[in-house]
Amino acid sequence: MPFLKFEGSMIDLSPNVFLNKFSEGEPNVRTPRNLLTISNLDNSLFECNQWYIAFREPGYFSGTLDDFSFLASLSKLKIMVYLGLLYRVFCERDPRPWSSALGSIGYDYHPESLKAVVVDVAVPSNVHSVALPRQISKLLSHICLDSDNNKYIDFQQSEHPDICNYVKMMLNIPAKLSANNFDSDDIVSIKTAIEWGFEAKTNENETVSFIQTCIALEAILGDDANKDALSATLADRCAYLISPRIADRSKIKADFRKIYDVRSKLVHGRRIRLSHDERHSLLKAKDLLNSVIRNEIGNVKFTKA
Repeated sequence: MPFLKFEGSMIDLSPNVFLNKFSEGEPNVRTPRNLLTISNLDNSLFECNQWYIAFREPGYFSGTLDDFSFLASLSKLKIMVYLGLLYRVFCERDPRPWSSALGSIGYDYHPESLKAVVVDVAVPSNVHSVALPRQISKLLSHICLDSDNNKYIDFQQSEHPDICNYVKMMLNIPAKLSANNFDSDDIVSIKTAIEWGFEAKTNENETVSFIQTCIALEAILGDDANKDALSATLADRCAYLISPRIADRSKIKADFRKIYDVRSKLVHGRRIRLSHDERHSLLKAKDLLNSVIRNEIGNVKFTKA
């Protein structure tokens, strides 16, 4: 996470999720349960003074993005980043410098693809470096601490501000949610919705992003027992989950029906892309998804670390 800047060296978010930063002259890659030596790995794989988000995952890794253990870690990454942005621990800021060329003003910055380093903790010399998908690299390259968050401002004004403690506190729920311990139907639905929401967020095609957002809403609001009158059922659940006020619920249901009208036109072949006016439905769908995810997570009883 190249533009995540704050003091510290390691943050244990959970037994299997942590943030780590390597300093000049620091020869160790710390994990909650192991101490690896960079000299046994490859110094060129890690950059000093850069924060890395790391996941401990059982399984075998052959070096491809399709391996189960890598996909499991990628799922956790999506959850941590999506919720980190939703809870305003992070924000997106473009680090690219302005430049002018041929009479026009634009950006002069071409970020390289970020890489994931996979280490076998039992055999530290068994290391793989894999390029992350471009859209994930692009998002991670824009993430900074959200210094405009009121909680961050209050924390900075406290007697003994420690940004590592702040980040750990703010990422507590995302870390718990990404843990393997929780596999109830409700948790699976939330995780699935977050992953689809992440895909929608990073997809540059607005039409595909809209469909992915609708899939995320269906994942978190629907169930296998309700196939009839899907739009009305999901609209009701969405409205009652988000707001206790009748007037607000009526507006939410109306917005939801508009979103699903656009969705139906796309998936049934009556549209091939969002029109200019329908782009508002994409923004509204993403707002509804964020509200539903936040409220559903609020209903989860986390009993394990």
